[in-house]
Amino acid sequence: MGRVVSEQRVALQFDTQLNQGLVRSAAARESGLDYDEFEARLQRLFTLVPFLQERMLRMQPKLLAALAAEPEQLAQRLVELKTLLPQADVAAIVAQRPSLLLDGEWERVPAGVAALAACYSEEEAGRLASAEPLLLVEDLEHVLQELGRLMGGSGDAAAMLLRDPSMVYSVQRGSRSLGPGAEF
Repeated sequence: MGRVVSEQRVALQFDTQLNQGLVRSAAARESGLDYDEFEARLQRLFTLVPFLQERMLRMQPKLLAALAAEPEQLAQRLVELKTLLPQADVAAIVAQRPSLLLDGEWERVPAGVAALAACYSEEEAGRLASAEPLLLVEDLEHVLQELGRLMGGSGDAAAMLLRDPSMVYSVQRGSRSLGPGAEF
């Protein structure tokens, strides 16, 4: 006998394929390229950076178009990121914050890595960046000052951030830091 698949599973699979097609189509329009050229670039991107494919449905078409514009440059930046943070899980960083590889944020990454290295060991900096990539583009000194202020000077802000990297959202300045699409 053959394998029986429930209707819900088939519908879910169809919806996922349909949604991927819609996202790809919108991103192709956003890029200004014809669909076939965009699709070829997107396939190169997913070949070089396969973990982004899982996140495609959660990305805005504008972000996907920007990522697909120069796939080779993104691969080079991944290698640079691994060089800057050898203890970090680069796949986790980029899967959480793909905009980090784009020009608007990429320029701030070396300063973010240096700020983390000034406060933490290489292993701790890698762990922090992997858990919360926003720390690579946010002003770490400001984050630690604000955490210290919120704690009333009663604790070590750097240690608290190490225990809970998501605390960066408690002291963040404006929607700019949240990345593309946060301005809504």
